[in-house]
Amino acid sequence: MPRAFDVEPAKSSITIRQLLTHSSGLSYGIFDPGTVLFKGYNEARVLNPLTPLSDMIDKLADLPLSYHPGAGWEYSVATDVLGRVVEVVSGHALDTFLKARIFDRLGMVDTGFSVPEAQQGRLVALYTGADVLDPMKPGLTRADNLPYPQAYRRPFPRLSGGGGLVSTLPDMLALVRALRPGPDALLKPDTLQQMMTNQLPAGQTIRFANLGPIPGKGFGLGGAVTFAPTPFDPPNSTGEFQWGGLAGTHWWICPQANTAGVLMAQRHMGFWNPFFFEFKRLAYQAVGG
Repeated sequence: MPRAFDVEPAKSSITIRQLLTHSSGLSYGIFDPGTVLFKGYNEARVLNPLTPLSDMIDKLADLPLSYHPGAGWEYSVATDVLGRVVEVVSGHALDTFLKARIFDRLGMVDTGFSVPEAQQGRLVALYTGADVLDPMKPGLTRADNLPYPQAYRRPFPRLSGGGGLVSTLPDMLALVRALRPGPDALLKPDTLQQMMTNQLPAGQTIRFANLGPIPGKGFGLGGAVTFAPTPFDPPNSTGEFQWGGLAGTHWWICPQANTAGVLMAQRHMGFWNPFFFEFKRLAYQAVGG
């Protein structure tokens, strides 16, 4: 592709920890239309579901970073890169690895990169709202071609670590339960503690191009960490570890308040919308928060 970027050499290599915290300098190429990186990512078809993760790595290698590794925060394809790291280190395809090491161990029988044809009658439709920036505005439109045509209805070469799985509420609850600290946790106590500890420098918060900085929210290893609850948050949610996705699924784990939960909305751009905050506030109240 044409070299239309004004760049300088990166000051350091990207680390695994930076990939886990979305501080690597990578981008997604979907949240900031009109920018040079948006154009570069889309022209290179970084998110192409018809190619494997190895192809995505090759595409990214030719693109500039948004900032020097470790110098900022941007939600990005870093989780997909981690998926490829898992494949290289383990010697197994990502779907095989996840099934053997997580899904089978936790009894997650309905989680995978596609839904078997016999089960597709259970696949819930996805909807888009009338206004992405006004989630309470009436009006929903069915969106069968998001995130791309036939998504989750047949296998695709791209095993997306950042957004490729389809699941159910029971399976998601099994996963969230396994990530709570305690004797039945899937991971070692030290790993969970690192995951749920803010890794960003003092004074830095996460931010999105269309929303700006998110007050009181840092980032651990794979999810946001609340270090200062806002008026939208339950008052005792300090230390809450949480994240969600574009289809409106959102989960949280708060060891301090001894509560965890999952909300599944099937609404495109349903992440951090008012109904999520209300649901979580009521859930905290119900357990004495």
